[in-house]
Amino acid sequence: MAGIIKFDDVITYETLEQAYWHCRGGKTERTEVVQFHLQRDELIRRLLRELRNEKYDVRGLFTFTIYEPKRREITANEFRDKMVEYVLSNFVLKPVIGPKLIYDNYATQDGKGTKAALERVEHHIRAFAAENDYSSKDGWILSADIHHFFYEINREICCDLIDKLPLDTKLKRLLHLIIYSIEDFDKSTRGLCIGFQTSQWLAIYYLNGLDHFIKEKLHIKHYGRYVDDFFLFHEDKEYLKQCYHEIENYLLSKLDLTLNPKTGIHRFKDGIDFIGFHHQYNNRTGNVDCTILGSKVKLERKKIKRLNKLLANGEITPDKAMESLTSWHAHASKGPTEASENLYEKAKASFTFSGDKNHKSETVARQETKLIDWDSDGFYVLRPKIKNKDGYNYSEVVHSRDRASRLLRFSMTTLDNPDEYGDEFSKYLGKPIVGKDVYDRKHRKKPKD
Repeated sequence: MAGIIKFDDVITYETLEQAYWHCRGGKTERTEVVQFHLQRDELIRRLLRELRNEKYDVRGLFTFTIYEPKRREITANEFRDKMVEYVLSNFVLKPVIGPKLIYDNYATQDGKGTKAALERVEHHIRAFAAENDYSSKDGWILSADIHHFFYEINREICCDLIDKLPLDTKLKRLLHLIIYSIEDFDKSTRGLCIGFQTSQWLAIYYLNGLDHFIKEKLHIKHYGRYVDDFFLFHEDKEYLKQCYHEIENYLLSKLDLTLNPKTGIHRFKDGIDFIGFHHQYNNRTGNVDCTILGSKVKLERKKIKRLNKLLANGEITPDKAMESLTSWHAHASKGPTEASENLYEKAKASFTFSGDKNHKSETVARQETKLIDWDSDGFYVLRPKIKNKDGYNYSEVVHSRDRASRLLRFSMTTLDNPDEYGDEFSKYLGKPIVGKDVYDRKHRKKPKD
């Protein structure tokens, strides 16, 4: 990117207002967001003055724990700080860091993510197999990740990397402030806040030098990285051993990091575990078989047990449990196994019948009382049901049509004279109802006398 990004060009009322509308998405019921909204103009201008006068400070940090995909301590910030994070990420870090990253860096960027990572690792497997004539030669894979990556990032090195970016002094000082903001909160001397949006960009850029070292110095063609997990393919095991030591030395000397002890070299024919899936070349078909790891299914099984307990205690609704399950199933469907599909079906049944029998799902409760709509500012507002021009509520018409269809199928097979229901059915289905004799002829049955 040509030129230097200046503080006054990116930290403006307009960018902070855009950040407000983005950050409040899905949070309009929270007290903090509602209170900010009521004084939106005043609070945005106050935040802008603090930033311009360099009196801004990150405040109100809090932590919580997540267990998927593994246990992590997340440090989050207040709503107004999320707005600053959004502006820095999208108007500062993204334009200067994005062009410096290699194509096979799959995290954080637009159009990337787990889907792109899965597609690229399968591409590398097929390409490597074709290049090395898999039917007669074997290859090797170095599969590696960084030990406690986010928690072990050296803040001084991270700040030095920022100082080399084309940013003015005020932006650099603001980024330094955010990097060290967690120090006063938890007294730590290393690491970035996992819950900060800027941390995602800083983390992928922290290892950018390693990416270029592997591609340009070690000349590894088939290489990819997702945050701190990466892989190298090569036909020579001894050369991969040399690469392992070169990478280890680079991480220690340049970035003050170490490799995870589970890092190792294995045969290409055994496949590779990457971002929760096992990828293996099928020599018979020439395709790549992708299956979700058994350890991920086991973790989801534990999570479902916790959700069932919450359901039984009435702490969550079946809708919330199903939302979590559906999200996991959509991810697992990229490489389904019999175990993952069976778990999904059993969990779906348990969520349907768990909890208080008199409990009604959120969707049903809304249909029976009032519909939820949005006001001009995007907040919830309760209003009466809307009637269409014929006086019917839309949901009632849909459900009546479904009931009519089921009754029609039932009558065609069990009732002697279904024609007497024809007018009632036609009102909902919009077409005439045929008698049982026509139904029988269609299904090659002889009509009764």
